Amino acid sequence: MGSSGKTSSQTQTSAFAPQLLNLYNMAKPTLQALSGQTTEALQTGGDTDQIPSINAGVAAARESYANSQKMLRQQIAQSGLAGTPFASEILGQNQETAGQQIGAIPSTITSNFLSQGVPTVVGAGTNALNTAANLDTSSYTTPSFWDYFLQGLGSTSQGAGSGIGAYAALGGG
Repeated sequence: MGSSGKTSSQTQTSAFAPQLLNLYNMAKPTLQALSGQTTEALQTGGDTDQIPSINAGVAAARESYANSQKMLRQQIAQSGLAGTPFASEILGQNQETAGQQIGAIPSTITSNFLSQGVPTVVGAGTNALNTAANLDTSSYTTPSFWDYFLQGLGSTSQGAGSGIGAYAALGGG
């Protein structure tokens, strides 16, 4: 005796799932860029042209150094020391110090980036997984009338039901 009744099944997700998906889609480009830059920083230590914040930092430092060196030359010239060994020593020390500071920018930014960027990327992924894991995704199955009817036929309760249950168990029909 086959079951011709229909059983309906319904999966319920959190009411916030569409909003979470929308937020994720908005943040995805930023997370991808951050993840890519984090990978680049880990692989190269920031010594490439792939991380815009490092490039901007180095460019700003070079521009600042050029302006500082220009002003220093003007002050030396105004003091009448231009062309002297003393002026050359001052300009050379200034250039050496600036070169060391500019050269340290990529590793400094990379170090800061890795100490903050990696936890941000990992945290974003972990938070998304935790949020998804905590969503209510319970599945509910609602038996059809036929399922209830067959359950009643198979029942061994007392009274009239025992006769119907016995009849169904014997395959009567």
